[in-house]
Amino acid sequence: MSNKYPTGIAKIFPIIFMLLFISPFAMGIILWIYNYGPQNIIASYTDRFDISGEVIAVNSRYSNDSTSFEKISIRMIDENGENVFANCDDTRCINVLQGDQLTLNCYLQQHRQGPEELECRFVGVTN
Repeated sequence: MSNKYPTGIAKIFPIIFMLLFISPFAMGIILWIYNYGPQNIIASYTDRFDISGEVIAVNSRYSNDSTSFEKISIRMIDENGENVFANCDDTRCINVLQGDQLTLNCYLQQHRQGPEELECRFVGVTN
């Protein structure tokens, strides 16, 4: 009488194969994603940081009805001498003038098919 089902070592061969070959490969992929994957990218977009510097220009963006502002674009030179372009959605940014020393609390905002922008909150200003 012949048996259609595997017996002996043939019965557990698929399990042995998975444990010896597929599992370490899958674990390697999981570890790679854990070390180099999205959390490092996401962290840079969720971490807030302060930027201080001298304001060069301030521009307001208004909504479609032209009665209320959406965001205020601020161009400033930071403490390292680099140009910084930031968006401020805080109403206190309206009073910022060219030449003021401004401190903003910002995070990186990624846009689909577009550049990253700094989205900021007002911290303080000194004339």
